[in-house]
Amino acid sequence: MVAHRLAGSEEWKVWFGGDCDGLECPEGMAPKHFCLHTLEKFADKSKRVIKGVFVISLVQARFLVASGQARKEDFMVVVGYTGWAPGQLQGELDRGGAWVLGAADRGLLLGLNGEGGEDLSLTERLEIAAGSWGETLGDGTYHWKQLYQALRPDSADTLNSDEEAHNDEMIRRWVDTYTGAEAVKRKRAATPPQEVSSLPQTDNVSLAYGTVLLGSATHWVLGRPAGTWPSRLRPDPWLLPGQYLHRAVMLLVEESSPQRTSTLVLLNGPQIGETREEGSAVLFGGPGRASDARSVLPLPGGDAVIGKFSLPAGVLQDLLKSGALSIAEGVELEEVLAAERSQRWAAAGGKLRTVKELAAAVQGDTQQKR
Repeated sequence: MVAHRLAGSEEWKVWFGGDCDGLECPEGMAPKHFCLHTLEKFADKSKRVIKGVFVISLVQARFLVASGQARKEDFMVVVGYTGWAPGQLQGELDRGGAWVLGAADRGLLLGLNGEGGEDLSLTERLEIAAGSWGETLGDGTYHWKQLYQALRPDSADTLNSDEEAHNDEMIRRWVDTYTGAEAVKRKRAATPPQEVSSLPQTDNVSLAYGTVLLGSATHWVLGRPAGTWPSRLRPDPWLLPGQYLHRAVMLLVEESSPQRTSTLVLLNGPQIGETREEGSAVLFGGPGRASDARSVLPLPGGDAVIGKFSLPAGVLQDLLKSGALSIAEGVELEEVLAAERSQRWAAAGGKLRTVKELAAAVQGDTQQKR
């Protein structure tokens, strides 16, 4: 939930409904609103969703508030929605594992009245149901647990508590990164956000073959730097989440410029096999195209890296500018490769400077292993 000024001066609480026609709408295009309520007295002005839950136009809701017939707190304004192509959702249901189906009533979805039967507003009921945290209505994790417990009571107690705690933290990080007020400002900015104040000017930098690069320990926790997550209005130029770039050490295997594709190989990727003759380690070099799997980089000591990956023209320079990647300064490639695979990021100059960075790095390590 975020505070949002609808056309005019009044401020309403607004919920994130999905990435279609929502916060990603370009300037000049109005996002799509859905206004939910549970007031039976306005049923004739609304469309029934399920018993006791209605959707009404935002124009009508604002009129009811302005005329004193209702309060803003009686409505749940949702901006944006999540959509599926024909047959897509049914396909996900048929495959299983992604969705839990069950009958739900108004109280389960939108909260119950007070324990004493007092008539609480919809917002007040949602705050109770969502387990409010901080100054916002929350991240939805508490509400999800309530629903899951009601729909799947037998399996709810078998969920791995450590895994669920990590999942919840990733959701909170995503909420803070993509739906907060600062996130909205970033989306309207012309350039990616900068998390470091004194970053080098790399817009027009050309990099030589053999340059060693470092992946940030904090920018890739969600698989991408803040402000770069793709949407229907902003297609993904990378095709895959960059979880593999978390604390990565990379070697540039072709000269790079803002006008050219950048091709890199991971030097500390996970082991994916062994050589048949010597039993040396074979490391993952990157999630490139099928033809890239034939790319083999021998390492000192008999190990080898298979695979590579490419970034579209200009993306490497953008990542350097944002701090998501950095150039390893003052180190030799031989020194980096002489270190154990797990120590190569530190050998290339990677550092954790604060407790906050350490915490983010640990989260990223866990997420990367998944």
